[in-house]
Amino acid sequence: MSSNTNDDTKHTTDNVDDSTMTSIGPDSGNNTNDQDNNNDDHIKHTTDNVDDSTTSTSTEPDSSNTNDQDNNNNNINTIDDSVSDLSQTALSSNRTTTSSSNNVILTKTAYRGLLITAIVGIAVGTFFIGYFAAFSTVGSSDYVTQSEFNGLLVQLQQQLGQQPQVPTGAAPPTPPQNIAVSLDDDPMLGDPNAPVTLIEFSDFQCPFCSKFHRETLPLIISQYVDTGKINFVYRDFPIDSIHPNARITHIASECADEQQNFWPYHDILFERQSEWNRLDSASAVNAVVEYASMLSLNIDEFSACLNSPEINREINADKSQGIEYGVSGTPAFFIGNEQSGYMHVNGAKPFDAFAQIIEQKLAS
Repeated sequence: MSSNTNDDTKHTTDNVDDSTMTSIGPDSGNNTNDQDNNNDDHIKHTTDNVDDSTTSTSTEPDSSNTNDQDNNNNNINTIDDSVSDLSQTALSSNRTTTSSSNNVILTKTAYRGLLITAIVGIAVGTFFIGYFAAFSTVGSSDYVTQSEFNGLLVQLQQQLGQQPQVPTGAAPPTPPQNIAVSLDDDPMLGDPNAPVTLIEFSDFQCPFCSKFHRETLPLIISQYVDTGKINFVYRDFPIDSIHPNARITHIASECADEQQNFWPYHDILFERQSEWNRLDSASAVNAVVEYASMLSLNIDEFSACLNSPEINREINADKSQGIEYGVSGTPAFFIGNEQSGYMHVNGAKPFDAFAQIIEQKLAS
């Protein structure tokens, strides 16, 4: 695929809803040469995988479990003693008596303290009773491990309105990692020698990709591409399982690229997405040929290109590489360069989110 240059088409720019993307699941088959007949792999629409694995606990206690049980009992006794001491303090420090009667009269402050103490005590007692009752019916061990007790404390803090704390030894959040990403020979908009590159893996039938094209890309082009700060690379990632017309539009855009008209054709496909996205396959082919006529392309060459196995292999190669880089839906972006690596960004983020990362990369 050959590289193309700047496209000056203007688009509307509204605010963008954050974190919007069309998702897929892991591939169940090969994404490359065995798909030459336009039979792409079936990819799931959702990506979140849930780990349902459980661990079993031995029913025979050992010395380490006994120590854990003793530690847990001490912690529970400490909490009970604290609640009891708090109740006694509230009663003894705020209670007043009268000389004419043996009745105890409490001030409002003492009453509130006693009430709060009672509520906390009931909540704590109810919590532990419920927890150990559930644990005795579900767990296979007679002992509570240290990790289970840490989880118990977090739940208790949440019930009491406190900020839960991460148990000692918990791993901190992993910061975003920079990875190496290939530009391949895909269409590029802007200066090839720009210090930063923005790579998009996209699907022409994806509604969120269209949203990015309409609302965010024009700002990126005017403020970063046209000024020579970055270049923009478009790579193919059609999700055939949910976008049946995506494949033919990606092939058509590659054929337009063969005639040095990728970016004008790219714009037409997104601007007219609502016209072709629900067509049957035969009508979709007619539509992409019509768009080629609008750009005065050689229709004979264009039509022959639509049946090219080589073009289809190129699209599959882009998609396979995207999956290797962690792409799980569209649009997906990589921002950076060969020296510092690329940061992965998912979804049609607002312009400010892209600008922040681009500025960081420019400053590095």
